[in-house]
Amino acid sequence: MKRQLLTPKEKEIVALLLKNYSNANIARQLNTTPKTVSVRLCQIYVKFKVNKQANPRQLFKNKIREMLSSKN
Repeated sequence: MKRQLLTPKEKEIVALLLKNYSNANIARQLNTTPKTVSVRLCQIYVKFKVNKQANPRQLFKNKIREMLSSKN
């Protein structure tokens, strides 16, 4: 069985992130805290090897878009 890169919760966070939701808005949507969202985003960034020193949110969104466009 192939292991999924992202957990179901991480996929929800990514979907909201790609809609430009803030951490606070993501937390409200998922009924959790902004700190939990921040921790999960850090885990996602590590999985995608996104450098947290720059603008990780934008770098991650660019990386996801690249991956999606390369599949077409």
